[in-house]
Amino acid sequence: MAGPRSAGVDALRVLGVTAVVYTHVFGADPLRDVLFAWHVPLFFVLTGYLWRPGRGLLDEVRRRARSLLLPYVAWLVIVMSQLVGDLLLRGQVSFPVTSAVRGGTALGGQFAAFWFVTALFVAAVLARVLERVPLWLQWCVPVAALVSLWVFRLPLQDVPLSAGTAVACLVFVLGGRMLAHCRDRIPYPTGTGVLLAFIGLAVVATRLVPPVDLKKADTGMPLVTVVVSLAICAGLVLVAERVFAWVGGRVGRAVSRLAVPSLLVVLTHAVVIQAWRVSGAEPSALVFVTALSVPWALALLVHLTPASLLLTGAPQWRPWRSAGSARHPQEGHRIGPSPDPAGSPPP
Repeated sequence: MAGPRSAGVDALRVLGVTAVVYTHVFGADPLRDVLFAWHVPLFFVLTGYLWRPGRGLLDEVRRRARSLLLPYVAWLVIVMSQLVGDLLLRGQVSFPVTSAVRGGTALGGQFAAFWFVTALFVAAVLARVLERVPLWLQWCVPVAALVSLWVFRLPLQDVPLSAGTAVACLVFVLGGRMLAHCRDRIPYPTGTGVLLAFIGLAVVATRLVPPVDLKKADTGMPLVTVVVSLAICAGLVLVAERVFAWVGGRVGRAVSRLAVPSLLVVLTHAVVIQAWRVSGAEPSALVFVTALSVPWALALLVHLTPASLLLTGAPQWRPWRSAGSARHPQEGHRIGPSPDPAGSPPP
């Protein structure tokens, strides 16, 4: 059944995208480790947190292909085009077609975040494949992948389209599903969320625990880093839900408006960064602001056009329709658990 979107979850999407752009601009910034500990794992956790059990495999593939692969391919073609290469990048940064097809870690520069889209697609489809087997067996798959990284140093990151990395990332998807399952039974969710996020971020900030770097299939300290990342993500979800229960609907709708087409920002922000780099600019607040604001402005504009599905993965938003026929991005599928006794709304 259709239901309201979670403004808290959408706020985390906006926060996560912002953190990704920040780390791509300021690669050696002191905040890097703190952000890497959660900013990409968060999207896999949210995939599990919003999971709808019982969906057919073909339906899952179709939905994920429409929302992820369609804009992936579209922007791959656009960014590889001569127009972008000559106009924005001055012909100085290019990738061979073979690297573009291979995807994953073979892509960098203006394609820096493309690996994430295919990894998320594979992880979601794999989670659907495993849904019909016992839960303990589902957990065995990502655990086996993580052990192969920790013990045998298998180069999962070299598998085309980041499919190998996606198997390890399944641990975050399953962690998100577990959070959704037990969400209503967590006492004092706000305090618990703050505690989880604070402790997790503190041990990373003090370098007691290294962060993950999922693009490189680097999961840090065996077991510990993954647990810390899951704790941070869970804490952020719990806190964000409560905060946006207090904030109110108008702010929530504005946040959802930003979140819905944000995949375009993920796929295009690195083009802006590369354009600054080929012009000789050093990492700066100006580079960060433009790398964030220009793609997001484009995303909001595209979201109003028939090209929205192709370029953002989200259907066109038609705010000019009558109230009886229009659906705001704040309206859509019901996601997450039911309200808790303290009154936070369903996500």
